Amino acid sequence: MFSTSSQKSSSLIVSTTSCAIVRVCSSPCFAQSLHEFRAVVVERASLQRVNLFNKIDIIVGVIDSGIWLESESFNDEGFGPIPAKWKGVCDGGEGFVCNRKIIGARTFSLQSYNKFSARDTSGHGTHVASIISGREVIDASYYGIAKGIARGGVPSTRIAAYKVCYHINCFDIDVLSAFDHAIADGVDIISVSIARPRLVELTFDPIAIGAFHAMEKGILTVNAAGNDGPLLSSIKNYAP
Repeated sequence: MFSTSSQKSSSLIVSTTSCAIVRVCSSPCFAQSLHEFRAVVVERASLQRVNLFNKIDIIVGVIDSGIWLESESFNDEGFGPIPAKWKGVCDGGEGFVCNRKIIGARTFSLQSYNKFSARDTSGHGTHVASIISGREVIDASYYGIAKGIARGGVPSTRIAAYKVCYHINCFDIDVLSAFDHAIADGVDIISVSIARPRLVELTFDPIAIGAFHAMEKGILTVNAAGNDGPLLSSIKNYAP
């Protein structure tokens, strides 16, 4: 069991989607590896930027605490039909109706907390999804403070919500199940903004295992480093 919470390892594994760079090194070659990694990322980002920001068929699987579908950030005005590549379902429970923006929802619960509802009761998953993909919301504010336009990084993307966290509890088996379904459903990117309270070996880390299998299918996983810091050795997710 682990909660939404965040070691700097003496070694670093650097990789890209095509495994063009795979290096395990100690601290002396850290800077060189990081420089090479950034160079590859920047080069690929430049080549793909036009497609990434102009297409509306990119599907982001958000593994988190669910989603609040009535939020203005997730209205589907102007969206076309759901992409044919989508193989998932909208199984968010009673009263949960997907649209052309939130195209899928599933729940996973080892202990059956709110088993049949993908609705977000903590706000964390909704917040994460809106940062990634939220539509423009005019006159957004925090209780009247800092009014302006709120929007996510790529508002044209679609969302598939996979609820695995209930309050602060996120179980390994649920996280792995969500990865399996997201891969099979046809998402393009997976977001996991959860982290263990302590480090574990890669072979026992459900996020590292799930991300590895996703990458085998060409699906990038983006996950949080954790909530601790800024002290040294405070990162909780260190898998490449």
